[in-house]
Amino acid sequence: MWPGVLEAVKNRRRFTWILLSQNAQVTGFDGTTLQLGFPNPGARDNFASSGSEDVLKAVLAEQFQVNWKIDAVVGGGGPAPSAPSYGAPAAPAYSPPPAPAYSPPPPQAPQAPAYAPQPQQPASQPPPQAAPAPQPPVQQGPPPVAPEDDVPEADDPDLVDSALTGHDLIVRELGATVVEEYTNE
Repeated sequence: MWPGVLEAVKNRRRFTWILLSQNAQVTGFDGTTLQLGFPNPGARDNFASSGSEDVLKAVLAEQFQVNWKIDAVVGGGGPAPSAPSYGAPAAPAYSPPPAPAYSPPPPQAPQAPAYAPQPQQPASQPPPQAAPAPQPPVQQGPPPVAPEDDVPEADDPDLVDSALTGHDLIVRELGATVVEEYTNE
């Protein structure tokens, strides 16, 4: 019956329908109280504070001519309050079967040289996978230089006294405008 209730809610107020269809599941019913489970407190509080509970009550009253209490809980909740059950028991919520656990493929035996005859494999086995290409060696950077040895020589061609630095460099290269300058003391 829940899909029919959701469809009626959708026709009445889409926000409530989205909230219920994406976040809520029926976790219990005792004939007078419909228990809805929400995945987190935020979704439950959103349901309670947005007027969605009143929309759901109105739809239930319209479809079944009853005034049921709505109990919004976080998670699957416990069992609904005990009372005699009327009609068919509520269907359990759908939970998909667990996905099979990943298991890596077995290691492959080394390939025979190209000149050696390959043994025939039975048709039921998949062809062997190619071994991954060897990784190129990692190139190391130059060894670190001690700060006291990192002083340019006077005849260093990269050392130019007329080079721009700081403020002038930023203005020329980036087109920046200095708004205010602070000095650190």
